[in-house]
Amino acid sequence: MSHFYGTLQGPAGQATRCGHKSSGLVVQAAGWSGAIRVELSYDYKENRDRYRVVLRNWPAQGDRKVLAEGWLDEGLPDIAEDASQEVKDPAVSGWV
Repeated sequence: MSHFYGTLQGPAGQATRCGHKSSGLVVQAAGWSGAIRVELSYDYKENRDRYRVVLRNWPAQGDRKVLAEGWLDEGLPDIAEDASQEVKDPAVSGWV
């Protein structure tokens, strides 16, 4: 059974990919000026799921900046001025 799940929505529909504790899951989305990479992994020593979000160069490889990292069970970091602000689906909010 998979431990991690990722979904992608595009013109061809939705695709799902799975990762296990041993493999983790890496998702990357890119535009002309850069990319965002999300890495999920299992830390066997801590017995917890870890995440890392990185701004990357595109199409060249290499990290520019780690945007966030931590444990999935600790919730999201407070990155919005209004912490009560609801996160909206990009397709609904007009981003897509």
